[in-house]
Amino acid sequence: SYVAVLEVASDDADKGSDVTDGVTVKELDEFTFTPTNNHINNMWVYFYNIVSSANYAIESMDKFQEAVSSEDALKTVAQCRGEAKIIRAYAYFNLVRLFGAVPKIDRTMTSQELGNLPASSVEEMYKFIYEDLDEAISVCPESYMEKGRYTKYTAMALKAKVALYAKDWKEA
Repeated sequence: SYVAVLEVASDDADKGSDVTDGVTVKELDEFTFTPTNNHINNMWVYFYNIVSSANYAIESMDKFQEAVSSEDALKTVAQCRGEAKIIRAYAYFNLVRLFGAVPKIDRTMTSQELGNLPASSVEEMYKFIYEDLDEAISVCPESYMEKGRYTKYTAMALKAKVALYAKDWKEA
């Protein structure tokens, strides 16, 4: 679904295969899809699962912060929280690009809370994404010894891309 929605629809990739194969991907490629296209729903679920996991990680870091006292441990907690905020910002950036106004879920919520949650405007979501990335920029290091971890430069690059989509040229 990720490739179908974000790559095939943008012409960065082609549907390929036989013309009778992948009808729902062909709909995306030709912009003839309807709300029942399974790839659209899959993207909603996929990115909100990422948001949910990031929220859980952020809340867990809050608990770790209460349990540690050394400066090194507190720094590690802040960095891990920053990395989770980068991940959440990435998910919300894609949700906003795909769907426009979406519900902002920034903590663990009950089913009832989720069911009554209105969509936040695109502007509110970009502000929220900026806030997450600004925090990450302030706490994540320039590099890690381990490969594959998110750094302040990851957050800065994502913020620049978000700013381009938000037409915030000065920030970009």
